Amino acid sequence: MLYSFWCNLSSTRTALLSINVAFLLAGIALKVAIQLTINTPVVSKINLLDSLDACSNALIPISIVGFAGAWMKNHTVLFMYLLCTFPLCLIQFSVSCSCLAADSNQIKTIIEAGWNRAGDAKRAEAQTKYKCCGLYHSGYVSDPLGHPPCSEQDCCTQAKVQHLCCINELNKSTISSEEIQSCPCTDFCMEKISDKFTVIVCSLGTSGLLLSFAEVAAIVLSIAMRDLMNLNFDRARALYR
Repeated sequence: MLYSFWCNLSSTRTALLSINVAFLLAGIALKVAIQLTINTPVVSKINLLDSLDACSNALIPISIVGFAGAWMKNHTVLFMYLLCTFPLCLIQFSVSCSCLAADSNQIKTIIEAGWNRAGDAKRAEAQTKYKCCGLYHSGYVSDPLGHPPCSEQDCCTQAKVQHLCCINELNKSTISSEEIQSCPCTDFCMEKISDKFTVIVCSLGTSGLLLSFAEVAAIVLSIAMRDLMNLNFDRARALYR
């Protein structure tokens, strides 16, 4: 039964059409998920998500090319589809494996880099969203891992004395490290962001890995369809000799 399916041009064509429709829907869904994630404060500055977003952007037009090639039974379009799908499969597989292989220390390093690139507005947005104050501790605003004031947080509004981390006074050079560390806000953003980011990375990495395996199947189907088209052409030409 498998042999008859594999040697049947119509079945192979139908399978290739179906898998490219699935690619189109998966690419759109993956892009929407990544865009929703990128809109999250600080996370938007993480390069790993940009790589996955680029893969989803490439998958959508490539799936359209594959569908068109299978629909028209066109050798040239199918060949272009193969040329585009193979490198995409390799890149997506590599990025997905990187996502799934990231441990807690690597995730913290990635978040630190994102926090470092984020401006005060994004950091303040993250503090409001996650109800936290600072990435690790209440450092100077000018520090790479510093943070804007936490005046809107409950730890500041409920404090009897307004600490320096609650007001815009953290850039003064006269502030000692003891004063910085004594901030009443003990909920730091690293733990909350890392928990969310770990779930996001695992979900997107798993999706990307499954898609890369499906892309291998699409490559095999494309090659099979081209071979079957050549075989049918040779048979038809032999009949007219």
